[in-house]
Amino acid sequence: MTGRVRIDETMQVSAGGASVTVKADPLEIELDPIALGRGPADAIAETISEAIASSEVPASPGTIAKRKRQGITSTRKWNATGELARGIRSDVNGQGFDIHAPSDRLEDPALLEQLAADIPEVANPTDSTQFQNALEQSANAVVRRR
Repeated sequence: MTGRVRIDETMQVSAGGASVTVKADPLEIELDPIALGRGPADAIAETISEAIASSEVPASPGTIAKRKRQGITSTRKWNATGELARGIRSDVNGQGFDIHAPSDRLEDPALLEQLAADIPEVANPTDSTQFQNALEQSANAVVRRR
């Protein structure tokens, strides 16, 4: 279900001739999965991007030699040019989100497995403080007092 629901409640209680009126604060409930998922999805993409950008895993000697011939001086296995980390993003897909890498990176599933083995945040991005904070903010946004 998407959209918002508003709850207003008034109740009267009578006992022995006395009357008490209880009025609840109006609540607004956010049920849109895109609105609720944007923060956590972006946090996953940022966690992965930052982990890749800061990775110091060394490339193999053969990869380093090949890159030198291409004018790339980085000795890092991942993100030698910065394009991989800069290209990680979250995109809406129906009622949720997908996390994407640049189209010319990680095309081989084995590369993604290697990346996840080398960089724990790729394998478990939801363990990050950044994701946990975004999830908490999203949960807090579900119900708001008006």
